[in-house]
Amino acid sequence: MFENKEKELIEKSFLKFMDNIFDEEKILLIEDFLLRLSFEEFVSAQIKDVKDYALELLTAKKNNDLEKRESFLTKLYLLFHRFGAGYTIEEEKFIEKSKGLKWLPGGLMPLVLGSYLMKPEYEFCDLGCGNGFQGILMQVLCPHKRTRQIEIAGSYLKKGEIFLSLPEIDKKNFCFENIDIADFQMKSADFLYMYRPARPMGEGSIFYGKLADKFFKAKKSFYLLSVADCFEPYIKCSYKKIYQNEFLSIFYFKK
Repeated sequence: MFENKEKELIEKSFLKFMDNIFDEEKILLIEDFLLRLSFEEFVSAQIKDVKDYALELLTAKKNNDLEKRESFLTKLYLLFHRFGAGYTIEEEKFIEKSKGLKWLPGGLMPLVLGSYLMKPEYEFCDLGCGNGFQGILMQVLCPHKRTRQIEIAGSYLKKGEIFLSLPEIDKKNFCFENIDIADFQMKSADFLYMYRPARPMGEGSIFYGKLADKFFKAKKSFYLLSVADCFEPYIKCSYKKIYQNEFLSIFYFKK
């Protein structure tokens, strides 16, 4: 269960994001991964500007230019996060009908803060993962048993396999599930991540109600990290809000 030690680490990490993100050691892990990924020929051949941004980041790092370094770290992250974005006409219609949101970059802060709760034996699920880049970064931050990538856009999800090209990434730890979030099965999930997948109105409210039902019926305890949270009013089972700032909420559902 959540301990005061983890909460203290999360709070300290958040303060680093407000001051100098490079004081956070886990950001250095992400920076190193993004740079190595940028110079993989298979990757740079498919993602325009990635090498240029990586070189700018290296220069800023060498010159101790923190503002420029953070800027190009963010630009690199956004390039990777959006790679392959796109939906079929049918998927677009479904998303519009269900009040869904798309292409929103979850950001690095939620992953870093959430990683302080991750354990090697956990199963991590990204609900509405796009190309799955957030889940891959969580494996980089805290290697764990399994990462489930849940996404309705099949072509978008398929593109994410490019990020598994680095030798330290074990492909066996990833499961790509081309389904609607509303249809995913909790199974052995220990940690769920989502970034406001739908607007809380109309069909969006129905979606959140279905998700709340899944959580109510879950057989084991789990964490939920909800970015730009609008889900809390729909929760039907007992829970504890163990952390919150202006960007995200972290819930614990004890079964």
